[in-house]
Amino acid sequence: MREEFSLGGAKLDRKIAWVRWDKVCRPKSDGGLGIRDLRAVNLTLLGKWRWKVLSGGQGIWRDIIFARYGFLYPSPHFGGRPSGFRGASLWWKDVSLLGTSVEVASDWFSDGVVKRVGDGNLSSFWFDPWVGGIPLKTRYQRLFQVSEQQLNLVDDMGNWLDGEWHWDFIWKRELSVWETELLQSLLSVVVNPSLLGATDSWSWRHDSSRTFSVKSAYLMLTAGVDRVSTRQNLLRRRVIRDPEDALCAFCGASMEAIDHLLVTCDSISLVWYSLFRWLGFRFVSPMSISSVLQGFLALGLGRKNKLGWLLIWHATVWAIWNSRNDVIFARETVSVEYLVGTVSVESLVDKVKLSSWK
Repeated sequence: MREEFSLGGAKLDRKIAWVRWDKVCRPKSDGGLGIRDLRAVNLTLLGKWRWKVLSGGQGIWRDIIFARYGFLYPSPHFGGRPSGFRGASLWWKDVSLLGTSVEVASDWFSDGVVKRVGDGNLSSFWFDPWVGGIPLKTRYQRLFQVSEQQLNLVDDMGNWLDGEWHWDFIWKRELSVWETELLQSLLSVVVNPSLLGATDSWSWRHDSSRTFSVKSAYLMLTAGVDRVSTRQNLLRRRVIRDPEDALCAFCGASMEAIDHLLVTCDSISLVWYSLFRWLGFRFVSPMSISSVLQGFLALGLGRKNKLGWLLIWHATVWAIWNSRNDVIFARETVSVEYLVGTVSVESLVDKVKLSSWK
Protein backbone atom coordinates (compact mmCIF):
# COMPACT_ATOMS: atom_id res chain seq x y z
CA MET A 1 0.00 0.00 0.00
CA ARG A 2 2.77 2.44 0.90
CA GLU A 3 4.60 1.54 -2.29
CA GLU A 4 1.52 2.16 -4.45
CA PHE A 5 0.81 5.46 -2.68
CA SER A 6 4.40 6.69 -3.00
CA LEU A 7 4.58 5.77 -6.69
CA GLY A 8 1.24 7.38 -7.42
CA GLY A 9 -0.46 4.19 -8.50
CA ALA A 10 -3.59 2.29 -7.59
CA LYS A 11 -4.96 -1.18 -8.15
CA LEU A 12 -6.58 -0.22 -11.47
CA ASP A 13 -4.08 2.40 -12.53
CA ARG A 14 -0.55 1.25 -11.83
CA LYS A 15 2.25 3.72 -12.65
CA ILE A 16 5.74 2.81 -13.84
CA ALA A 17 8.24 2.28 -11.02
CA TRP A 18 11.40 3.94 -12.29
CA VAL A 19 13.34 3.13 -9.10
CA ARG A 20 13.21 -0.17 -7.19
CA TRP A 21 11.38 0.03 -3.87
CA ASP A 22 14.36 -1.30 -1.88
CA LYS A 23 16.42 1.63 -3.22
CA VAL A 24 13.68 4.08 -2.24
CA CYS A 25 13.87 2.71 1.31
CA ARG A 26 17.59 3.42 1.60
CA PRO A 27 18.76 6.35 3.77
CA LYS A 28 18.98 9.72 2.05
CA SER A 29 22.75 9.66 2.52
CA ASP A 30 22.84 6.54 0.33
CA GLY A 31 20.69 7.99 -2.44
CA GLY A 32 17.28 6.84 -1.18
CA LEU A 33 14.31 8.73 0.22
CA GLY A 34 14.70 7.46 3.76
CA ILE A 35 11.35 5.65 3.79
CA ARG A 36 11.52 2.96 6.42
CA ASP A 37 11.43 -0.63 5.22
CA LEU A 38 8.60 -2.08 7.31
CA ARG A 39 9.82 -5.62 6.80
CA ALA A 40 13.24 -4.77 8.22
CA VAL A 41 11.64 -2.85 11.08
CA ASN A 42 9.38 -5.77 11.92
CA LEU A 43 12.29 -8.22 11.89
CA THR A 44 14.23 -5.94 14.21
CA LEU A 45 11.34 -5.69 16.65
CA LEU A 46 10.87 -9.46 16.57
CA GLY A 47 14.57 -9.82 17.27
CA LYS A 48 14.24 -7.57 20.31
CA TRP A 49 11.37 -9.73 21.59
CA ARG A 50 13.45 -12.88 21.07
CA TRP A 51 16.25 -11.20 23.01
CA LYS A 52 13.84 -10.38 25.83
CA VAL A 53 12.78 -14.02 25.94
CA LEU A 54 16.43 -15.03 26.30
CA SER A 55 17.64 -12.38 28.72
CA GLY A 56 14.48 -11.72 30.72
CA GLY A 57 15.24 -14.17 33.50
CA GLN A 58 12.35 -16.07 35.03
CA GLY A 59 9.72 -13.35 34.60
CA ILE A 60 6.06 -14.25 34.98
CA TRP A 61 5.29 -13.00 31.45
CA ARG A 62 7.65 -15.64 30.04
CA ASP A 63 6.04 -18.33 32.17
CA ILE A 64 2.58 -17.34 30.89
CA ILE A 65 3.68 -17.37 27.23
CA PHE A 66 5.47 -20.70 27.59
CA ALA A 67 2.53 -22.21 29.45
CA ARG A 68 0.11 -21.02 26.77
CA TYR A 69 2.10 -21.57 23.59
CA GLY A 70 5.00 -23.83 24.56
CA PHE A 71 8.75 -23.40 24.82
CA LEU A 72 11.00 -22.56 21.89
CA TYR A 73 12.10 -26.15 21.78
CA PRO A 74 14.75 -27.42 22.40
CA SER A 75 16.55 -24.11 22.84
CA PRO A 76 15.05 -20.60 22.60
CA HIS A 77 17.92 -19.12 20.59
CA PHE A 78 17.03 -21.38 17.66
CA GLY A 79 14.23 -20.44 15.31
CA GLY A 80 11.69 -23.23 15.07
CA ARG A 81 8.27 -24.52 15.97
CA PRO A 82 7.69 -24.58 19.73
CA SER A 83 5.53 -27.15 21.46
CA GLY A 84 1.92 -25.95 21.28
CA PHE A 85 2.78 -24.07 18.08
CA ARG A 86 -0.51 -24.81 16.32
CA GLY A 87 -2.57 -22.79 18.79
CA ALA A 88 -0.09 -19.93 19.11
CA SER A 89 -0.77 -16.34 18.18
CA LEU A 90 0.63 -14.91 14.94
CA TRP A 91 3.05 -12.79 16.96
CA TRP A 92 4.49 -15.78 18.81
CA LYS A 93 4.75 -17.75 15.58
CA ASP A 94 6.74 -14.92 14.02
CA VAL A 95 9.04 -14.72 17.06
CA SER A 96 9.50 -18.49 16.96
CA LEU A 97 10.27 -18.66 13.24
CA LEU A 98 12.47 -15.54 13.08
CA GLY A 99 15.26 -16.05 10.58
CA THR A 100 14.12 -19.49 9.40
CA SER A 101 12.03 -18.56 6.34
CA VAL A 102 13.34 -19.59 2.94
CA GLU A 103 14.10 -16.07 1.79
CA VAL A 104 16.52 -15.43 4.66
CA ALA A 105 20.10 -16.43 3.88
CA SER A 106 20.88 -17.42 7.47
CA ASP A 107 19.45 -17.25 10.95
CA TRP A 108 21.08 -13.94 11.80
CA PHE A 109 19.74 -13.92 15.34
CA SER A 110 21.04 -17.36 16.31
CA ASP A 111 24.39 -16.47 14.75
CA GLY A 112 24.63 -13.43 17.01
CA VAL A 113 23.90 -14.93 20.43
CA VAL A 114 26.30 -16.80 22.72
CA LYS A 115 25.46 -18.73 25.90
CA ARG A 116 27.59 -18.04 28.97
CA VAL A 117 27.49 -21.01 31.31
CA GLY A 118 27.50 -20.40 35.05
CA ASP A 119 26.07 -23.33 37.00
CA GLY A 120 24.86 -25.12 33.85
CA ASN A 121 21.25 -25.42 35.02
CA LEU A 122 19.77 -23.39 32.15
CA SER A 123 22.00 -24.42 29.24
CA SER A 124 21.38 -27.21 26.75
CA PHE A 125 24.56 -29.24 26.31
CA TRP A 126 23.97 -29.96 22.62
CA PHE A 127 21.79 -27.10 21.39
CA ASP A 128 23.11 -23.94 23.08
CA PRO A 129 26.24 -22.22 21.65
CA TRP A 130 28.14 -22.32 24.95
CA VAL A 131 31.51 -23.50 23.55
CA GLY A 132 33.18 -21.71 20.66
CA GLY A 133 29.98 -19.88 19.74
CA ILE A 134 28.67 -22.93 17.83
CA PRO A 135 26.20 -25.52 19.19
CA LEU A 136 27.88 -28.86 19.86
CA LYS A 137 25.00 -30.45 17.95
CA THR A 138 26.27 -28.69 14.83
CA ARG A 139 29.95 -29.26 15.47
CA TYR A 140 29.61 -32.94 16.41
CA GLN A 141 26.56 -34.10 14.48
CA ARG A 142 27.58 -37.76 14.51
CA LEU A 143 27.95 -37.89 18.29
CA PHE A 144 24.67 -36.06 18.74
CA GLN A 145 22.87 -38.64 16.61
CA VAL A 146 24.03 -41.55 18.81
CA SER A 147 23.61 -39.73 22.13
CA GLU A 148 20.95 -40.81 24.62
CA GLN A 149 21.19 -37.37 26.24
CA GLN A 150 20.18 -35.09 23.39
CA LEU A 151 17.94 -32.90 25.56
CA ASN A 152 20.12 -32.81 28.67
CA LEU A 153 21.35 -29.63 30.30
CA VAL A 154 25.07 -29.08 30.83
CA ASP A 155 24.72 -29.78 34.55
CA ASP A 156 23.03 -33.12 33.79
CA MET A 157 25.90 -34.42 31.66
CA GLY A 158 28.29 -35.32 34.47
CA ASN A 159 29.05 -35.14 38.17
CA TRP A 160 31.60 -33.93 40.66
CA LEU A 161 34.14 -36.41 42.04
CA ASP A 162 36.80 -35.34 44.55
CA GLY A 163 36.39 -31.72 43.53
CA GLU A 164 36.75 -32.41 39.80
CA TRP A 165 34.06 -32.49 37.12
CA HIS A 166 33.70 -35.73 35.16
CA TRP A 167 31.55 -36.06 32.03
CA ASP A 168 29.20 -39.04 31.96
CA PHE A 169 28.07 -39.66 28.38
CA ILE A 170 25.47 -42.29 27.51
CA TRP A 171 25.35 -43.64 23.96
CA LYS A 172 22.74 -45.62 22.06
CA ARG A 173 25.42 -48.13 21.05
CA GLU A 174 29.14 -48.70 21.26
CA LEU A 175 31.10 -45.98 19.49
CA SER A 176 33.12 -46.75 16.38
CA VAL A 177 36.80 -45.87 16.08
CA TRP A 178 35.96 -42.69 14.20
CA GLU A 179 33.30 -41.72 16.75
CA THR A 180 35.76 -42.37 19.57
CA GLU A 181 38.16 -39.90 17.96
CA LEU A 182 35.32 -37.39 17.73
CA LEU A 183 34.61 -37.93 21.42
CA GLN A 184 38.23 -37.16 22.29
CA SER A 185 37.94 -33.97 20.28
CA LEU A 186 34.71 -33.09 22.09
CA LEU A 187 36.33 -33.69 25.49
CA SER A 188 39.20 -31.38 24.57
CA VAL A 189 36.68 -28.65 23.72
CA VAL A 190 34.53 -28.91 26.87
CA VAL A 191 37.44 -29.41 29.28
CA ASN A 192 37.20 -27.93 32.79
CA PRO A 193 33.76 -26.26 32.90
CA SER A 194 33.33 -24.16 36.04
CA LEU A 195 29.64 -24.96 36.69
CA LEU A 196 29.80 -22.81 39.78
CA GLY A 197 28.59 -19.40 40.85
CA ALA A 198 26.64 -17.26 38.42
CA THR A 199 23.43 -18.19 36.64
CA ASP A 200 23.63 -19.08 32.95
CA SER A 201 23.05 -16.08 30.69
CA TRP A 202 22.98 -14.97 27.04
CA SER A 203 25.13 -12.33 25.36
CA TRP A 204 25.06 -10.60 21.96
CA ARG A 205 28.42 -11.15 20.26
CA HIS A 206 28.26 -8.07 17.98
CA ASP A 207 28.38 -5.41 20.70
CA SER A 208 30.90 -4.63 23.44
CA SER A 209 28.06 -4.20 25.95
CA ARG A 210 27.03 -7.82 25.22
CA THR A 211 23.43 -6.68 24.76
CA PHE A 212 21.52 -6.33 21.49
CA SER A 213 22.41 -3.10 19.65
CA VAL A 214 21.01 -2.50 16.18
CA LYS A 215 23.29 0.42 15.26
CA SER A 216 26.63 -1.08 16.22
CA ALA A 217 25.71 -4.48 14.78
CA TYR A 218 24.79 -2.84 11.46
CA LEU A 219 28.08 -0.94 11.31
CA MET A 220 30.18 -4.02 12.07
CA LEU A 221 28.38 -6.14 9.48
CA THR A 222 28.66 -3.52 6.72
CA ALA A 223 32.18 -2.21 7.37
CA GLY A 224 33.83 -5.46 6.31
CA VAL A 225 32.26 -5.34 2.86
CA ASP A 226 32.66 -1.56 2.41
CA ARG A 227 28.96 -0.78 2.60
CA VAL A 228 29.36 2.12 5.03
CA SER A 229 28.35 5.56 3.82
CA THR A 230 31.88 6.96 3.63
CA ARG A 231 32.37 10.03 1.48
CA GLN A 232 34.06 7.94 -1.21
CA ASN A 233 31.02 5.66 -1.43
CA LEU A 234 28.70 8.66 -1.49
CA LEU A 235 30.78 10.13 -4.32
CA ARG A 236 30.48 6.87 -6.26
CA ARG A 237 26.72 7.00 -5.85
CA ARG A 238 26.70 10.68 -6.88
CA VAL A 239 25.23 11.77 -3.58
CA ILE A 240 28.36 13.94 -3.36
CA ARG A 241 29.17 15.66 -6.65
CA ASP A 242 32.43 17.47 -5.92
CA PRO A 243 35.49 15.27 -5.19
CA GLU A 244 36.72 17.99 -2.84
CA ASP A 245 33.76 17.23 -0.61
CA ALA A 246 34.78 13.55 -0.41
CA LEU A 247 38.01 14.16 1.49
CA CYS A 248 38.63 12.61 4.90
CA ALA A 249 36.79 14.31 7.76
CA PHE A 250 39.86 14.01 10.01
CA CYS A 251 42.85 14.94 7.82
CA GLY A 252 41.23 16.56 4.78
CA ALA A 253 44.11 15.32 2.61
CA SER A 254 42.96 11.97 1.21
CA MET A 255 39.77 10.45 -0.11
CA GLU A 256 37.58 9.16 2.72
CA ALA A 257 37.64 5.44 1.85
CA ILE A 258 36.74 2.86 4.48
CA ASP A 259 40.33 1.72 5.11
CA HIS A 260 41.66 5.27 5.20
CA LEU A 261 38.94 6.45 7.57
CA LEU A 262 39.28 3.57 10.03
CA VAL A 263 43.01 2.75 9.77
CA THR A 264 45.52 4.60 7.59
CA CYS A 265 44.59 8.23 8.24
CA ASP A 266 47.46 9.82 10.18
CA SER A 267 45.16 10.78 13.04
CA ILE A 268 43.48 7.37 13.23
CA SER A 269 46.69 5.34 12.99
CA LEU A 270 47.80 7.18 16.14
CA VAL A 271 44.61 6.00 17.83
CA TRP A 272 45.42 2.36 17.05
CA TYR A 273 49.05 2.85 18.10
CA SER A 274 48.02 4.41 21.42
CA LEU A 275 45.41 1.72 22.03
CA PHE A 276 47.88 -1.13 21.44
CA ARG A 277 50.41 0.59 23.68
CA TRP A 278 47.74 0.97 26.37
CA LEU A 279 47.04 -2.76 26.10
CA GLY A 280 50.74 -3.60 26.31
CA PHE A 281 51.40 -4.71 22.72
CA ARG A 282 53.55 -3.47 19.83
CA PHE A 283 51.59 -2.06 16.90
CA VAL A 284 52.58 -2.58 13.25
CA SER A 285 50.49 -0.31 11.06
CA PRO A 286 48.30 -2.35 8.65
CA MET A 287 46.66 -1.10 5.46
CA SER A 288 43.06 -2.25 5.95
CA ILE A 289 40.44 -2.58 8.69
CA SER A 290 40.21 -6.32 8.02
CA SER A 291 43.96 -6.62 8.68
CA VAL A 292 43.50 -4.87 12.02
CA LEU A 293 40.77 -7.34 12.89
CA GLN A 294 42.98 -10.29 12.00
CA GLY A 295 45.75 -8.78 14.11
CA PHE A 296 43.43 -8.53 17.10
CA LEU A 297 42.27 -12.12 16.72
CA ALA A 298 45.89 -13.31 16.52
CA LEU A 299 46.77 -11.80 19.91
CA GLY A 300 45.47 -14.81 21.82
CA LEU A 301 44.39 -18.39 21.37
CA GLY A 302 41.02 -19.81 22.29
CA ARG A 303 37.48 -18.56 21.97
CA LYS A 304 37.57 -16.46 25.15
CA ASN A 305 40.66 -14.55 24.03
CA LYS A 306 39.34 -13.95 20.52
CA LEU A 307 35.99 -12.72 21.80
CA GLY A 308 37.67 -10.24 24.14
CA TRP A 309 39.88 -8.78 21.43
CA LEU A 310 36.94 -8.68 19.03
CA LEU A 311 34.96 -6.60 21.52
CA ILE A 312 37.79 -4.06 21.79
CA TRP A 313 38.06 -3.91 17.98
CA HIS A 314 34.31 -3.26 17.80
CA ALA A 315 34.49 -0.51 20.42
CA THR A 316 37.37 1.21 18.62
CA VAL A 317 35.72 1.17 15.18
CA TRP A 318 32.45 2.37 16.71
CA ALA A 319 34.20 5.25 18.50
CA ILE A 320 36.03 6.32 15.32
CA TRP A 321 32.81 6.26 13.30
CA ASN A 322 30.88 8.29 15.88
CA SER A 323 33.71 10.83 16.10
CA ARG A 324 33.76 11.13 12.31
CA ASN A 325 30.04 11.93 12.38
CA ASP A 326 30.59 14.52 15.12
CA VAL A 327 33.21 16.25 12.97
CA ILE A 328 30.93 16.35 9.92
CA PHE A 329 27.52 17.05 11.40
CA ALA A 330 28.26 18.78 14.72
CA ARG A 331 31.39 20.63 13.53
CA GLU A 332 33.29 19.33 16.55
CA THR A 333 37.05 18.96 16.84
CA VAL A 334 38.10 15.49 17.93
CA SER A 335 41.59 14.81 19.27
CA VAL A 336 43.50 11.55 19.33
CA GLU A 337 43.54 11.70 23.13
CA TYR A 338 39.74 11.95 23.21
CA LEU A 339 39.32 8.99 20.89
CA VAL A 340 41.74 6.81 22.85
CA GLY A 341 40.00 7.77 26.08
CA THR A 342 36.60 6.88 24.63
CA VAL A 343 37.78 3.47 23.51
CA SER A 344 39.57 2.84 26.81
CA VAL A 345 36.44 3.52 28.84
CA GLU A 346 34.24 1.35 26.63
CA SER A 347 36.77 -1.48 26.77
CA LEU A 348 37.63 -1.22 30.48
CA VAL A 349 35.71 -4.34 31.43
CA ASP A 350 37.41 -6.29 28.67
CA LYS A 351 40.81 -4.95 29.75
CA VAL A 352 40.27 -6.33 33.25
CA LYS A 353 39.40 -9.76 31.85
CA LEU A 354 42.28 -9.72 29.39
CA SER A 355 44.74 -9.45 32.27
CA SER A 356 43.92 -13.05 33.16
CA TRP A 357 44.06 -14.33 29.57
CA LYS A 358 47.68 -13.58 28.73
